[in-house]
Amino acid sequence: MGIVIRQSFWTSLMMYAGVVIGYINTLVLLPKYLEFDQIGLIRLIQSNATMMIPVAVLGMSGSVVKYFPSFRNNKDTRNSIITLHLSILLISNLLIASLSYFFIDQIALFFEEKSSAYIDYIFITILILSFQSFFEYLFSISRSNLNIIFPSFLKEVVLRLASLVLVLLYGLEKIEFGQFIVFLCGFYMLNSVLFISYLIVKKHFALNFHFQSIEKKLFKELINYSGYTLLTSIGISIITNISYLMTSKFLGLEANGIFTTCMFIGIIIEMPKRAMSFIVGPLVSDTFKRNDINQIEHIYQRASLNLGIIGMLITIGVITNLDDFFLMVSKGEQIALGYWVIIGVGCAKLISMIFGPSGELLLFSQLKNFMLYLMMLSAFLIVFLNWLLIPSLGLNGAAIAFFLTTFSDQLFRFILIKTRLKIRLFVKQHILLILIGISTAFIISSIPFYINPLLNILIRSIITSVIFLGLIYIFKVSEEINFTINKTLARIFKNA
Repeated sequence: MGIVIRQSFWTSLMMYAGVVIGYINTLVLLPKYLEFDQIGLIRLIQSNATMMIPVAVLGMSGSVVKYFPSFRNNKDTRNSIITLHLSILLISNLLIASLSYFFIDQIALFFEEKSSAYIDYIFITILILSFQSFFEYLFSISRSNLNIIFPSFLKEVVLRLASLVLVLLYGLEKIEFGQFIVFLCGFYMLNSVLFISYLIVKKHFALNFHFQSIEKKLFKELINYSGYTLLTSIGISIITNISYLMTSKFLGLEANGIFTTCMFIGIIIEMPKRAMSFIVGPLVSDTFKRNDINQIEHIYQRASLNLGIIGMLITIGVITNLDDFFLMVSKGEQIALGYWVIIGVGCAKLISMIFGPSGELLLFSQLKNFMLYLMMLSAFLIVFLNWLLIPSLGLNGAAIAFFLTTFSDQLFRFILIKTRLKIRLFVKQHILLILIGISTAFIISSIPFYINPLLNILIRSIITSVIFLGLIYIFKVSEEINFTINKTLARIFKNA
C-alpha cells in the first residue's frame, strides 16, 4: 500500500504544480506577449492532435492496463504484446499521416474561411499527435507497473515549463512565432524519447517480435476491450476538444484564443474532483465487490456534498471577482468578451461536482457499458449544439453547448444510478448548500469594493470564504468540513 500512497501523493503534487504553471502561462504570459489569434492557433494545433489520439492508439492503452496482471510475470508474452501494440501504433500513425496528406485540400478548405493560418501547421499537428499517442500508450505500461511519478512529471510539469520558456523567449524577441511552434513540437518529441528511454532502462519492456507466444484467448480479449476503450476514448476526446476546433472554424483563431483562456478559468473549478478520484475510485470498486449498497450510497452522497461545497466556493470566488480580474491581466478587455464562457463552463463544472463521482459508480457497477453510450451521446450532442449555436451566438453559443452537454450527461448518469442501482444522491443538505451558495453570492455582489483590483480580489475572497464556510459550519452541511474546522480551531486555541 505504501507505493500506492507515495505514487498518488507525488502524482497529485505534479498535477497541482502543472496547474500553477498553466495558470501563469494561460492567464499571465500568453495574453501579455501573444495576440489572441496566435494563442488560438497554438490551442487548435494541440487540441486537434489530442482529439485524434484515441484513433491512433486504438484503445490499446486501456486493454494493457486491464489485462496487464494476467501477463505481467510472463516476460515473453508481455514483451510480445507491447511490441505488437507499438507496431500497430506506428502503422496507425503512418496511416493517419498518409490520409492527412491525401486529403490536405479538404482539410485546408474546412479552415480556409476563418482560420487559414492553421493550414501551414497541419503536419505539426500530425507530428504532435504521433509523439503524444506513443506517450499515451507508454503511460499505460508505466501505470501498470505502478510507476507514474516520472511520466506525470513529464506530462504535467516539463511540457508546461517548456511552453513557459518559449513564451518568454518569444516575448524577448529571441525566437519568431513559427519557431515557437516548431520548438514546442520538439518538446513533445523529447518527452516521448525520454519516456521510452526511461522504460527501457527500468526494464519495463523489451522488443520481442515472437507474436505467436500470445495466447489466442488473451489476444481476442485484448482486441474486444480495446474496441470498447476506443469508442469511450473517442467520445471523451470529442467532448473535451471539439469546441476549440468548431470555434476556430466558425469564428476564427482570435475567438478561439479568447475561448481557450476563458475555458481554463472555468476548468479550474473542477480540479478538486480530479484529485478526489484517486481516492474515491478504489473505495467504490472495493465496496461494489462487497455489494455494500448502503456504503456506496454514503460515499456517493458525502463525496457529492464535499465536492459541491468546494466547487461552490471556488465558483462564487471566480464569478464575483471577474471584473477585477479583467482589469488586472493583460488584454483583459478582450478576455472579457468571453465572460459568459467563464460563467457557462464554471456552472457546468459546478454541476459536475455536485453530481459527485457518478462516473466511478457506473464504471464499477454492472452498468459499465452505459458509460460508452453516454459518452457517444454526449459527443454527438456537443458537436450538434456547437454547429447550431456558434454561428448565431458566437462564443456564447460555445458556452451554452458545453453547459447543456455537461448537464445532460450528468443528469442521465444520475437517472441511471437512481433507477437501476437504487442509489440515492440528494439529501436535505444539498438544498442547504444551494441556498447558502446563492445567499453568499448575493451578499458579496452587493458589497462595493473601490480599492484596486488585486486588493479587491483578496478582500472579497476572504469575506466570501468566511461567510460561506461559516454558514456551512453553522448549518452542519458536511460532517467532514465541520470536523476539519473544529480540529483547526482546537489547534489555534491550544497554541494561543
